[in-house]
Amino acid sequence: MRRIDSRAKDLAFFLDWLLSKDSIAEKKVSRATFWRRTSWIWEIWPIAPCVGEVFDVVFLDGIWLKRDAVVLIACSRGHVLAWHLAQSECAEA
Repeated sequence: MRRIDSRAKDLAFFLDWLLSKDSIAEKKVSRATFWRRTSWIWEIWPIAPCVGEVFDVVFLDGIWLKRDAVVLIACSRGHVLAWHLAQSECAEA
């Protein structure tokens, strides 16, 4: 018996939730169902491509994910240049 792969549908559901203002409850699923359907997505870390451009000004900021990790983001005036997952906002990161 072959199992049906529903990851494409689950990814579309996840992105619809992520990019909307709706809560999980407003999507009419329980938290347990949402977590079961989307837990594999949280393990995917995108790799930022090397921009290779020179900028006069680069802004750096961090977004904390709970207490264990911070996403450091480098931006120009127009767009995100790169990001890095680190354990703290320090010079080594």
